[in-house]
This record gives sequence, structure tokens and C-alpha cells, in this order.
Amino acid sequence: MATQQPWYVEQRGRSLAYIFLTNEPGIAVVEERGLDFGIDYKLVLVPGDPGDNEWVGVRVKATDRDPKGMVAWDPRGLSKPYFEKIAVPIFLLVLNARDERCFFAWIKEPVLSGEQPRLRNHTESQELPVTLIDRDGFHQQVARCHEFFERQKARTGNGWNHS
Repeated sequence: MATQQPWYVEQRGRSLAYIFLTNEPGIAVVEERGLDFGIDYKLVLVPGDPGDNEWVGVRVKATDRDPKGMVAWDPRGLSKPYFEKIAVPIFLLVLNARDERCFFAWIKEPVLSGEQPRLRNHTESQELPVTLIDRDGFHQQVARCHEFFERQKARTGNGWNHS
């Protein structure tokens, strides 16, 4: 039988996620409450860009204990038609509300090898491998997303690829 988390874990995890995300310079963090796309935050990588084409989706999961290498999650919350049409990276941020440790896993992972940038889709998995991440590690993942969009621009001329 699974034990239930204390009532405050979800709220504290979301608050910690927002603080963690807003500490990354050069991005705007937009809360996506009310939209039924299945993400909690949108990180706009080029704030003020007309159309905000360069963004990354964030799904937050709060917990009161560290995941042991894998984290269970429910991919059904993602709006399938929406995410199948657009090519943006999406990641899962798992926050331990007790000790404020942060874990990271890709849901739609930018793959930069080869000439054509692409996304590896992990939305069918019921469990995702997570790694402990600090601010430097997160900065590297944001840089990876910037490079993904730069390669898209070089390939398509506008950075936005619906294929």
C-alpha cells in the first residue's frame, strides 16, 4: 500500500520549482495554470521575441523523498495532439519538498547529434530516469535547448519546425 504525502508537499514543490526556474538568467518563466496542455511552466528563452517561438515546457512533480534513479509519472496529462504537433523540449522537474533537492528528466529531449536537431520522445514511458541537478547542471540543459533552437533556425530559417 502506498503512503500518502503530507498535504503541503505539492504546494511547496511548486513554489520551490518556481524559485529554481526563475534563478536562471535570461529566461522568462510563465505559469501555465488554466491551460490544459499538461505542463506547469513555460520557459521563454528569448523574452520579448514576437511569438515567443523559443520556449521549453516544464512539468513539476513534488515529493517528500528522493527518487531512487527512476520516477513514476502519468503521461496521460499531456495533451497528445498538441505535443505531437510542436517541436519543443519538455522536461520533468522533481522537487523534494523536505530537503529542497531537485531532480531532472527529459520528456521530450533535444538531440543535437547529426545535422538535423530532433526531439526524442519519452511521453509513452510510465517511469523516467532522473538525475540530481544543481544550478550549473540546469544552466547546461538550458544551453542545450538554446542550441537546439539555433540549429532549427539554421535549418528552417525561423527556428520553428512542425514536422
